[in-house]
Amino acid sequence: MRPHRSRVLERWALYRRRPTRGRGGGGQGSRAPVTVGSNVTFDVEAVRARFPALKREVAGRPAVFADAPGGTQVPFEVIEAMTAYYKRSNANRGGEFITTIETDEIVESVRSAVADFLNCDSSEVVFGPNMTTLAFALSRSLVRELEEGDEIVVTRLDHDANISPWLAAAEDAGAIVRWVDFSSDFRLDLDSLDSSLNERTRRARATSGGVAAGKEVGEAEVTVVTSWWRARFFPTNCGWC
Repeated sequence: MRPHRSRVLERWALYRRRPTRGRGGGGQGSRAPVTVGSNVTFDVEAVRARFPALKREVAGRPAVFADAPGGTQVPFEVIEAMTAYYKRSNANRGGEFITTIETDEIVESVRSAVADFLNCDSSEVVFGPNMTTLAFALSRSLVRELEEGDEIVVTRLDHDANISPWLAAAEDAGAIVRWVDFSSDFRLDLDSLDSSLNERTRRARATSGGVAAGKEVGEAEVTVVTSWWRARFFPTNCGWC
């Protein structure tokens, strides 16, 4: 039975009133440190100084990198680590010689670090070449669970990496695709999401942040709404990388 819409939105409103963290980044010029917690200060300029790409100028003006999925800029630490790896340990995994053993150790140590950061098990961390490839791999594995007439929900705020894989899966399985719109301020329309869900919904896809508008969507709110229908929610975050 479909839960009453007012109960869904009531739970969403509780999440909406939660405290939000400040977000640094973006434009040019001097910025004061941003307070993100009672004991934590985010020094925007100190962080920007670690990214050599942000020192680039185009036609005499500072470059602005607005398309994160089009190529993520990295800090000195990443550049130095990659350079050191190519100098010393470049190899395929799974071998018995020193460079491949070192490569395995590096990958597993990073997997453990990411698991610690995300508070999950290291076996749940998967690395891949890009968001699109990973999403297609996941959709290919989950399409076997879909039946004709099942429904998949996607949003018009999403990067294509989180749309095309599920459109292909729906076509293969004979599933129905429902689209969720966004509001005039480029946020996910929770009313549209609520009206798109029903007992046949099997998958719901949404980005954690709208790439074009630079807006956070509200992953917790979407999780609350989709959980009422026991639909699997697949968020993406490539827009904020």
